[in-house]
Amino acid sequence: MKADTFKKAGIHFLHCRFAAVPEIPYVQDVLYALRLTDTQEYYDFCVSNHATYVINVGLVIAAVAGEVLTMERYDEAEARKMIARAILELTAERDKCLFNSAVIKAAQEAGTPLTDSTDWAILTSTCRCPQCRERASEMGFADSSA
Repeated sequence: MKADTFKKAGIHFLHCRFAAVPEIPYVQDVLYALRLTDTQEYYDFCVSNHATYVINVGLVIAAVAGEVLTMERYDEAEARKMIARAILELTAERDKCLFNSAVIKAAQEAGTPLTDSTDWAILTSTCRCPQCRERASEMGFADSSA
């Protein structure tokens, strides 16, 4: 199955905006779970401490493993790009927050950066997730839904 198949079926990552540990996977952790690299970000910690992250990594693997593992000639840059695109597709729109580093890194690796700014006020006023729109409204920023 590909990520768009999951998306059409309404399947997205499990995600709680109040979680203290990552829930949206990092590209590096998907490569690690596929045993294509020896380095990881949060995977080892989450295996024993946070099942949601591991489930979400598994969803990305289900979406990309067929393509990544059967490349005629393995190309890590291309694999990273495929994984990053799948992460973005499997992240619900409401969870694509500019304060979520996994989303930002995936967008950069997919070649579609979401922002260049690191300024808190700019991120808050331009992010389209419901939490940031609410925060921007409370703080009197201009309409951030544009």
